[in-house]
Amino acid sequence: MFALLHCNIHMLIFSFIFFIALMLCIGLIAASRSKATSQDYILADRNVGPFATALSTVSTCHSGFMFIGMIGFTYRFGISSIWMIIGWLVGDYIAWRWVYPKLRNTTEATKSLTLPEFVVSHLAENKRKILQITLAIIVFIFVSLYAAAQLIAGSKALGIFLNMPQEWGIILGGCIVLIYSISGKFIFFPLYNLIFCFTLYLIYLNIIFLESFLLMPK
Repeated sequence: MFALLHCNIHMLIFSFIFFIALMLCIGLIAASRSKATSQDYILADRNVGPFATALSTVSTCHSGFMFIGMIGFTYRFGISSIWMIIGWLVGDYIAWRWVYPKLRNTTEATKSLTLPEFVVSHLAENKRKILQITLAIIVFIFVSLYAAAQLIAGSKALGIFLNMPQEWGIILGGCIVLIYSISGKFIFFPLYNLIFCFTLYLIYLNIIFLESFLLMPK
């Protein structure tokens, strides 16, 4: 029993290091192929396919809460938690069906790369600066809170699987995100599409398995 547990821990460590190294390598490769433009860094030159966009958007929007928080929420409240998923599906459908297509076309027409740019694009030049700075500060605050939540969720997962202290998990996650953000961008050339989609399939299958297990009568 001890030998099996010892072997599983080594496999978890190997798998974790392998996937992190793979993602970092892809980021470095993408950096060598990227264009030196803001549009390429922020929006991948607007050349991301719909399938990769859908997968990355869902994983980004729900991320830590879906993979860790939602499972705990389901464990505590049971089958009633399905209403949260239904709400997500309905809200996502409405947004993708009616809001995002218009937003995509309008931002391209106004050559806006970020939401603050888009919001102030219809204003006169002398009125843009203050509002754009204010919106940028608001975005920065909420994105910082989002990033902190993801680092905490990731550190909790590392603590469970690898017995790593939460502080070290946060530091490790922050370093990985920093390196990847500096070296990469939205990296969706074919190799990344294949790895990214395959990884997400595994994640979603694990979510279905874990939630089904938690909902089973004891």
